[in-house]
Amino acid sequence: MKLINRYLKYSFIFYVFIALIYWFFIRPQHINWGATSAEINSKFFINEFISTNRIVSIRAIDIGAAKEKIWPWIAQTGQNRGGFNSYYWLENLFAAKMVNADSIHPEWQNPTAGDTVYYGKNEGYAIVSFSRPNEYYSLSGWSLLLQKIDLANTRLIVRYPSMEIKQSKFISAYYYVLFEPLHFIMESGMMMGIKQKAERK
Repeated sequence: MKLINRYLKYSFIFYVFIALIYWFFIRPQHINWGATSAEINSKFFINEFISTNRIVSIRAIDIGAAKEKIWPWIAQTGQNRGGFNSYYWLENLFAAKMVNADSIHPEWQNPTAGDTVYYGKNEGYAIVSFSRPNEYYSLSGWSLLLQKIDLANTRLIVRYPSMEIKQSKFISAYYYVLFEPLHFIMESGMMMGIKQKAERK
């Protein structure tokens, strides 16, 4: 019994230590991955539609291409369109049946407010809230913004509002422990996927 109690005690201490390392050192690096302090504190009109029960991650990446070359990859976002430009094999572990398009499809280049965008095969969807070509694209608050650096370089900024985590301890635990780290992997993968495709000659 003493051995079991000792094991439980040290296991508890170990997991608390890991949790503290993650919360204070790892999480701050990915919650605002690549974003500057100015981008983190900037205001965007979509913020007005996001509940205060949500937290917003802000991530950013430089892309060596003009906005006009990046936008087509963003415009065709969705499982029912050109995919999410991320790790499709990981998404397909959850039966998403994701296929990432490797070329621009003209039929997907005009997203408009009210369009349905699926995350998986006929399930899990979001509605296009706002869309302005070469400027921004928003799915129920999840927003991709393009900011011109110069004629050949663009800043891609992605703002993601969490689920209503402040209303439920269970939802909060699920979000912080499981969803948030996995979402970072997929979202950063998407951003790098867009960068790779837009920079192709």
